[in-house]
Order: sequence, then C-alpha cells, then structure tokens
Amino acid sequence: ISSYTMIGQNTKALAKAEALLPQLTPGSVPYGLVLFGCLNARLTRGEFRQLVQEMEEAATILKQNFESLHRQLIWAYAFCSFIREDAIAWLGEPVGKDDYAAIPLEIGQRYDFLDLVFWSYYPEVVRNSLTGRYPAIRAVSDEIFALIKKMGRPIQHENRFQVCLAFAAIEYGDIAEGERYAHKVVALGERMKNPHQQASGKILEGMIAEQRLHLDDAAACFAAAVELSRQSETDQLLPALYRLAEVQLKQKAFEAAEALLTEAHELACSKRLENPYHQIQTWRIKARLESEKDPTSARIPEWYGQSIALAESTDNPYQSALGHGALGSWYVEREELDKAETHLEAAAKAW
Repeated sequence: ISSYTMIGQNTKALAKAEALLPQLTPGSVPYGLVLFGCLNARLTRGEFRQLVQEMEEAATILKQNFESLHRQLIWAYAFCSFIREDAIAWLGEPVGKDDYAAIPLEIGQRYDFLDLVFWSYYPEVVRNSLTGRYPAIRAVSDEIFALIKKMGRPIQHENRFQVCLAFAAIEYGDIAEGERYAHKVVALGERMKNPHQQASGKILEGMIAEQRLHLDDAAACFAAAVELSRQSETDQLLPALYRLAEVQLKQKAFEAAEALLTEAHELACSKRLENPYHQIQTWRIKARLESEKDPTSARIPEWYGQSIALAESTDNPYQSALGHGALGSWYVEREELDKAETHLEAAAKAW
C-alpha cells in the first residue's frame, strides 16, 4: 500500500487497503498499520477529514499495544499522531489542542528519532502559513534548517518546509524571499517529474506573478496547476481552481471565473474534500464575483459573512480581516457608512 502511494498510485493504494481491512481484526496492530499505510494517499488527495479520523484510530491502536511494539512501530505511532495534527492544520483549524500534538516530540527525544523532532514543528508551521504569521515561521526557521542539515537534508523534509515558507512569504509581501524558496520547489518538481510537486510550484509562481500584477502570467501558472492536479488527483486542484478564478475575475472574464469557482466551492464543501480554509476563500471570491455581476445583490453580504464566520470559527484573524475589509469596502460603495465603519474597524482590529 505504501509503495503505491510513494509512486503516486493513490487510487490503487486505497483500493488495496479497502480490500484488506475486512480481512483483519479491528483494533489489531495489522489493522492499524493498514490505516497507517494509507496516510500518503489521503494526504496527497486532500482527504484531510478522513485522514484525521484514520490517524486517530491507528494511533489509538498502536498506543494500546505500545509495550509490545518494536522500535519502528513506536516511530509509526508517533508519526500517526503527527499526521493527524498536520491534517488538522491543512484544514485551517487550530492545532496543539490535545495530547496528540506532544507525542512526536516526546517520542522523538526519548527514542532519538530526529525526524520526529523535525515533524513536531511542522503543524504549527502550516498553521502559521495559513494565518498570515510569516514572522513566526521565520523565528523558528534557523532551528528547522539546522535539523534538516543534521539529518543530511532529506528532500521530503526540506521541501515541505520550503513550500510553507514560500507561501507565507508571498502572502506576507516578502516577494524576494518567497521567490527564492519557490524556485527551489519548482526545481524539485521538474527534477522529480512529480505532478503534485509541480502543481505546488506553479501555484507559488502564480501567486508571485499575481502580486506583481502580471495577470496573464499568473493565469497561465494557475491553469497549469489545475491541469497537473486533475491528472494526478491531488489536493492542489482546489487552490489552483479558485486562484485562477480570482485572476480571471480581475481580468473581467466573469463567466470563466464563475465556472471554476463553482467547481472549487463544490469540492471544498464536499464530504470527501471538505475544508474550512478553502471555503473561506471560495465564499469571499464568490461575493466579489457577485458584486461584479449585480452590485446590489443581497448575496454579497451573506457570502462575505460566510467567509468571515468560518475565519472566526477557525481562529484565523488574517482571513477574517480580508473578509471584513472587502465587505466594508462594498458598504462604502453603497454609501452605507455605518456598516462600512463597523467592518473596516473589525478588519483593522483583526489585522
């Protein structure tokens, strides 16, 4: 199962697991290890909610059998706990809220697994990258790069940190730093010929181009990411779709933007790919698109409100500020100045 996931054959991996699990005793170590073997497939496909559930189950099984576990299965127990926390972070939800968060560092230090010490940082890095806390990532980057160097610079570890660092830097406006790490992500994707990695690189390049108002270049990058993600059934499809839609909105290509945005929003709200962080984006972009089509539509404050509510429920002040700022600006255009002031003040406070 794990071998299939490592070569991008995620559908085959999950089919193998689905066939094997009914033959095993629920709660047994082999049952937990089959769930563990599916983690790369779930992670790459963006099935984070199911991944949280399966890693909780796998970690619980391994914990109950901890005293009889060999060293590598002790590592697997801690890695399940990390992946569970990682998936929560990619959903845009707060991390470090229960005992799972402490397990990777605890096991890493007790049993001298340096990679677990590294991974113990990662959920908070992801969380900070999605909440606009780039300085918090920079504050620990020296420690993280030192760990990567000590481990011999394994590609997976270094790359995953660089993706988050590049994303956070670009969002924060540090384009030079973002571009430096984005180039590394792109180069690795070209070298590995891995569609998931290539799509990640294209999204980062598109974000940089969009920041520089090179909208045609941005659209080309996001379109390439959409195509790569469709081919490989990976989680980059969702952000590629709505980022391309946002650029097309700026280019006044409203019909094309609406088609992409509708697909992105349906995916973000679906049972398989449900993701609050992506829903925050799609609700806000839907409101912007609606304001272009019908500036008086009652859907505009409703959809901005949906985005703001999700941002606040997932404790994301950065995304809350974006939503309040956009809604406040719309009320200014409508000359409803009391409402505008309320939302603009809320945006400033959240920022």
